Amino acid sequence: MSGLLFTGLPVFTWHGYLSGILFTSVLDYVAPLKEVHSEPWITAEIRARICERDSWLRKSRKDTHTQDNYHMYLMHNQVHSDVRHAQRHYMIDKIDENKDNPKQLWKHLKNLGYQSQSNGQQILF
Repeated sequence: MSGLLFTGLPVFTWHGYLSGILFTSVLDYVAPLKEVHSEPWITAEIRARICERDSWLRKSRKDTHTQDNYHMYLMHNQVHSDVRHAQRHYMIDKIDENKDNPKQLWKHLKNLGYQSQSNGQQILF
């Protein structure tokens, strides 16, 4: 029992508290929180623009004014352009950095998700 008084208000019990700790510890074991890894080319400036874009998105969903939607689309396009530009420069820098060491270059490309075997996709810079 959770320990209800006759007034209907719940009473604190150690059993309920300990079962909550047990539940959270089992939950942490079965489904632990994952760390979020961001891409190495995402800078603090790009993160700030992403947050600004998200705030415009929330405003445009709350109020369907065309001005809010316009700002949201502008920020979306700007963030998308910034991310693509940063990724392109990051990849070019890493390729130039490992130009003389193909093993290290392929290791770095594999870590980013590019494979040595072609599956119909080309790497475009």
